[in-house]
Amino acid sequence: MESYNKTEQDIFHFGIDETGKAYMLEAARWSKFLAIVGLILTALLTIGLVFLMFGSSAISQQLGTVYGIGYGVGMFFFYMLIILIVLYPSITMLRFANNVRPAIATANTDQFNEALKSLKNTFKFWGIYVIVVLAIYGIMLVFLIIGAAASGL
Repeated sequence: MESYNKTEQDIFHFGIDETGKAYMLEAARWSKFLAIVGLILTALLTIGLVFLMFGSSAISQQLGTVYGIGYGVGMFFFYMLIILIVLYPSITMLRFANNVRPAIATANTDQFNEALKSLKNTFKFWGIYVIVVLAIYGIMLVFLIIGAAASGL
């Protein structure tokens, strides 16, 4: 059995030609664009969260202390969830974009593999996210059917 020997040319062993390189570089450009937009959105949401924390005292005075605090806490967790949903894939897409360009330029296998690992993590995150959302929709559908059956519809 032949042992695997890493060389600088391993990245091109699978037949990545100039067209494949161009596709990877274009994917890196779009990935970087989406990552920057995601990071800007995360920053804006964080600023909104800070304003929400300062504004929650005014809301508590209008709604009453118990309702205002509950509203503020609920909105805090909602904003944090959205921030985390946007932040992680933005970071992994930026890692992909920052690693794939020099990896292709220098034919560095380790750096190319690190870029693909970041891309895999991005897709894995979105896959898990979609599974969770579909599960929530499924549970809501079951409760909707039970509620409709209980009300005699």
